[in-house]
Amino acid sequence: MKKNNIKIIILLVSLTVSGFLPLSTNSKAEDKVVTKIIALVNDTPITFRDFSERAKYNQFNSPKSSVEEIQGITMRDLVNETLMIEIGKKNGIKIEYDDVKRILSGRISNTYKNYEEYKVVLANNRIDIKTVEKQLEANLSWNRYINSRYRRLINVTLDNIEEFNESVTNNSTYSIIKIVLNKTQTKTINILLEEATLINFKFKDCEENFAELGEKEYINIIEINNIKLSELQEPTRSMIKFGRENTMLPPNITQENIELIAICIINNNGQNNDAKDALTARKLENYANKLKRDLYNDAIVEYKING
Repeated sequence: MKKNNIKIIILLVSLTVSGFLPLSTNSKAEDKVVTKIIALVNDTPITFRDFSERAKYNQFNSPKSSVEEIQGITMRDLVNETLMIEIGKKNGIKIEYDDVKRILSGRISNTYKNYEEYKVVLANNRIDIKTVEKQLEANLSWNRYINSRYRRLINVTLDNIEEFNESVTNNSTYSIIKIVLNKTQTKTINILLEEATLINFKFKDCEENFAELGEKEYINIIEINNIKLSELQEPTRSMIKFGRENTMLPPNITQENIELIAICIINNNGQNNDAKDALTARKLENYANKLKRDLYNDAIVEYKING
C-alpha cells in the first residue's frame, strides 16, 4: 500500500529547504527538522537528513539538473536502496564497512588521490560522505543477492554468443584508408596489381605517410572515419569484418581499378568482447530490474507529511 504521493512529499520538502538545507538558525529546531522522518519504507524510516545529504550529492554530480529533477531522483533512490538493503539482510547478506571504503577508494582513484581527499571535497560542498557509502552499500548488497539468486538460472548458449558477436560486429565502426589504383592507357590491371601487391607487402601500420602515393595521378587516397559495415559494399564488407587493426586487406580487383584497404581503428562502442560475461550481465540486469519493480509494488511506502 502506498500512502500519499511522492510528488506531495517532494513539494513539502521543497517548501522547507533552501539549497537542501534547513532554513532555521535555531539549533534545536534544526535538529528536529533534520531528524524528522519524511517516509517509511516497510517501517524503515527515511529522514530529512537522508534526503538532504543525498540531494546535495546528486546536485553535485548533476549540476545542470533542476531542483525538481534532483528531488524526484533522490526520493526514488532512497526508497529503492532501502528495499535493496532490506532484502539483502533478510537473506543474510552483510556488507562490511571496510569493503565499502576499499571499493569506493578504487572507484574514485582516477579523479582523486585517495579517500580522504574525496571526503574533503564533498565536505567543502556540504556533503557527508556517509550518503555515498550508504548508496554503495545498498548496491553491493543488491548485486550480491542478485548473483546468489539468479546466476545459477542463467544459460548462455552458443547461439546466444554467435548472435551477440554478430551484433557487436554490426555495431562496430571502422576508420580505414582506401587506396585506389585506377587503370589508365599505360597502367593496365596487371601492372597495377604488381604495384598494389608491393604496397601491401611494405605496409606496416596506419601511421605511414601515403602522401607520396597520393601524388600519382592514377592513385586516390581516401580516409574514411567511423563507418559501419552496413555502409560498405561486398566483398569489402566481409573482408573488413574479419580484419584486424593496422592491417591491410589483399587487393580487390575490378575491371577499372584495384583497391587496397588499411584497417586503422576498430571501435566496438565500449561493448564487452567476452560474449558470455556480457550476456550473463545483461540477463542478471533484467532479473534485477524486474525484482526491483516487484519489491516496490509490494512495499508499504508511507510518506509522512504531517507532524
